[in-house]
Amino acid sequence: FKKKGSRVLLIDNETKASGVADLSIMPSAFMAEPGGKDPYAGSKFVIVGENFFRAQKAMRPLEHSVPLKILVTMGWCDTNNITLKVLKALSGFDDIHITVVLGPDYPFMKTLEQFREDKNITFRHNVKDMAPLMVSSHIAFTALGTTVYELAFMGVPPIIISNYRDDEKDMAALRRLKAGVSLGYFETVSEE
Repeated sequence: FKKKGSRVLLIDNETKASGVADLSIMPSAFMAEPGGKDPYAGSKFVIVGENFFRAQKAMRPLEHSVPLKILVTMGWCDTNNITLKVLKALSGFDDIHITVVLGPDYPFMKTLEQFREDKNITFRHNVKDMAPLMVSSHIAFTALGTTVYELAFMGVPPIIISNYRDDEKDMAALRRLKAGVSLGYFETVSEE
């Protein structure tokens, strides 16, 4: 894009690309407030879309009910198929309903076939607006990322599983903020 003369804005991207972007915004509720070259980072720049503000304004508090409504959303492509691990851990429980959101690039569809007939699981693919699903959930399983902030904004407690070993610092910060329950790195999380 830069070679073609376009200006580049990166959001939530700490790769080498952020060094050549015209502007980089790193939204993080626990990141130290930056200075210098990249002043657009930290808690002042946590991103929550207008759809969440509208949904929150219209929502009634979700009361305890049976079945317990669980949202499972691991992001755009769920590179490590954490969704499968969570579904295996939750399958067989009575009095729960699981809504599974699969991103547009989810590459492991065949691994979920075993759950297609389960009346307690609903699959959604390529959801454009997560706010209504969050409003109707008691609890959520999610990967570390922007979704954690959206869930917190909507009052849905997240259970967070990270994709990368180097996420531990961020997971520890979320634990200190009491912004959900951190289970840790996906490879060390057992179904139990």
